Amino acid sequence: MQTASVSRRSFLATSVLAAGAAALAQETKPKIKVGLDNFSVRALQWKAPQLLDFAAQLKCDTLFISDIESYDSLEDAALRDVKKKADDLGIDLYAGGWSICPTSKAFKPKWGTAEEHLRTGIRVAKALGSPVYRVVLGTAEDRKTEGGIRARMADTVKVLKACRDTPKCSARAVTLTCAGSTISDFSQSPTWTASEGCILSAMIVLQIQIDQCILLIHAKSHAPVSRHGH
Repeated sequence: MQTASVSRRSFLATSVLAAGAAALAQETKPKIKVGLDNFSVRALQWKAPQLLDFAAQLKCDTLFISDIESYDSLEDAALRDVKKKADDLGIDLYAGGWSICPTSKAFKPKWGTAEEHLRTGIRVAKALGSPVYRVVLGTAEDRKTEGGIRARMADTVKVLKACRDTPKCSARAVTLTCAGSTISDFSQSPTWTASEGCILSAMIVLQIQIDQCILLIHAKSHAPVSRHGH
């Protein structure tokens, strides 16, 4: 009888502890934010306020505005209005742009030089409270250009170096990956060092960290999970 009684006590104690641990784990489990990428609805040609309204209707946590043409104005006051609207709706903003490789077939001079585009994008991201500014090198067509994709990588890195003095954004470190593998041969080249590099990818995506004094280059960098991904 005594053995059975002790077993019951042990069982009850263990059950209580297990239930408490489960409840604690449930409380501390991080929430995965779900968002919308405006690229998926680009045909509607909506600007930031309309995109925010749509994201709110979908009950999104985040909105990734993946090009700087989606703002009515790039003036700081106008961008602050966009941020205020996002804050009021409880939506986090992520900013993005297009090619910053001046020799890429995808490069658009509409925003000035590649350096000017990048500096403008970083300013937009800071004004919106975006932790990153996403840009791209180009497209698969760049592999067919003179010098191939490596020449385009080198041109992109020159732009990144030129923008190192942009406030709150510094290229102190660059991650080299190609589908998870480091490109080691770059470190053997006299024009590359271990802290520099790019990735081999059909569309090379650069995710620039804002306010963290670091610039990262990844083969695949995405905003939070999108219900309308591309």
